[in-house]
Amino acid sequence: MRSSSLAKITIDLATSNATETLQIIQSLVPKTTNTKLKEGYATCSEHYDNAIGDLGDAQQHVNTGDPMGVNLSASSSMDEVGDCDDELKECRRSLI
Repeated sequence: MRSSSLAKITIDLATSNATETLQIIQSLVPKTTNTKLKEGYATCSEHYDNAIGDLGDAQQHVNTGDPMGVNLSASSSMDEVGDCDDELKECRRSLI
């Protein structure tokens, strides 16, 4: 198996997981009555939407044979997910 095939599979799996997570977060927004938490979920939705876009970019870089572009886009996606995590940690702290 070529490394580009493995990269495509990995990016597809990450995109699938990020999309599922985004759907879960989006489903929580209307169910949440706490304003701070609702804002946190909305911000996380934006981060996950950006992460999915970054993964799409990474897939394009795989297709064009640009490993540096793959690395940068995948890293950007991971940063977006990390930013969501930080946002939710801050929300939980404010609820205590």
